[in-house]
Amino acid sequence: MHDTWWGKVIEHFHGQLLINNSWSGSRVTKIPSNSQLFPSGCSEERVNGLHINHIKPDVILVYLGTNDWGYGVEPISSVPHLEIFESAYTYMLSRLKENYPEAEIWCCTLASTLASTYMSSSPSFRFPYTYGGIHMKVYNNLIRKCVNVHQAGLIDLYSYSQPYDTIDGSHATADGMNTLAELVIHSMLYT
Repeated sequence: MHDTWWGKVIEHFHGQLLINNSWSGSRVTKIPSNSQLFPSGCSEERVNGLHINHIKPDVILVYLGTNDWGYGVEPISSVPHLEIFESAYTYMLSRLKENYPEAEIWCCTLASTLASTYMSSSPSFRFPYTYGGIHMKVYNNLIRKCVNVHQAGLIDLYSYSQPYDTIDGSHATADGMNTLAELVIHSMLYT
């Protein structure tokens, strides 16, 4: 935990991790081939599983969407459905607010919150802002919209235009984790 961006954020604010409910490679949306909604970020197991007995979180950090973008999930539709990004993100955020009404909820725009990245090990790498024909700004704008509607906190990583070092164009190195932590802390203090 101490090596992750979120561990560094928790330590900066002298907090204590209650539940790590992150899942590697997970999406906010339902995976079409999966008969179950879990492990999607909008699943009841994920939005209901942030407490231990009667102890509930004071702060919830949400950093989801990169895998939705990377798999070309349809961002918006006139027909709400949990396989659509906006619908799933809205549902997830509304359930978090309902389940944990006293908690501060902070949502990140994407990089695994969609900020751009670089690879110090491969200087020729160029971050693909558009994937599957959809620019990441579309997903970030939907996150901003949902955050405003549900009056959550916004950690707008994309707006900083600050790339972070990665192993593979997505997963942060130790330096990348430090960069993400600094941006998140700055946003939480000054937003």
